[in-house]
Amino acid sequence: MNRPTGAPATFTVARVGGTAPAEVTGLKAWTSLDDGTTFQPVAVAPQGGGRFSATLPKPGAGRKVTLRVSAQDKGGSGLDQTIHRAY
Repeated sequence: MNRPTGAPATFTVARVGGTAPAEVTGLKAWTSLDDGTTFQPVAVAPQGGGRFSATLPKPGAGRKVTLRVSAQDKGGSGLDQTIHRAY
């Protein structure tokens, strides 16, 4: 639906296909309501198997949410990604 429904969002984190598997050790998330000028942390709960749950904010009318995530695995790899105006 390209917007939060009030239920926690589920993020699944895995290495790129064709690479050796490694256990995901963490995910952090932040949201911004001002196009990424400032970010607020989002509580993230591990669900097992590289899955994480986070409740994302519902923006007011006409506002957009920018989403930033950071993930790490036991193999030493990591990912930092920002999606401007994700919804």
